[in-house]
Amino acid sequence: MTTHCGPRTPHAGRSKAQQGRELKLGVAEVVASLATVAAIVAVFLNYVAAHLSFFGQPVLIDPEDVRNYWVCVSGLVLSVLASFAVAWWRGATKSFVWHSIMALIGLIVSVLFAVTQTGAPVSPQPEPPQPPPSGSVCHSGGDSSECVGG
Repeated sequence: MTTHCGPRTPHAGRSKAQQGRELKLGVAEVVASLATVAAIVAVFLNYVAAHLSFFGQPVLIDPEDVRNYWVCVSGLVLSVLASFAVAWWRGATKSFVWHSIMALIGLIVSVLFAVTQTGAPVSPQPEPPQPPPSGSVCHSGGDSSECVGG
């Protein structure tokens, strides 16, 4: 009977090729997850760049801002799908929690910070000014002959 002296490693009994494959898949999963985070940040920064104005200048969204939004969202979707695929391929079921959270955050950011229309964003119009009341204006002080009852 043989006993194992020393710490057991998670790679015990696996060939070098299997260990190399697992390492490559782990790196691919990390890269896909980092790409997801980068795409979320890119969607937010695109929104800020499209809506940034100084000194009361009106905001005008260019077609390029809309195109950049769709490119960022496409990259976000691809990176989320890649992270799920690599985690599934790797058999890392606990990683699905992290990837699901990142997918939910990506969905929320994509909806909240959407840049999908060119031109000025629609803003509520202020009510038109009311015409001044007709009749004489009465000011206190001075001659009271201007005021009715005066």
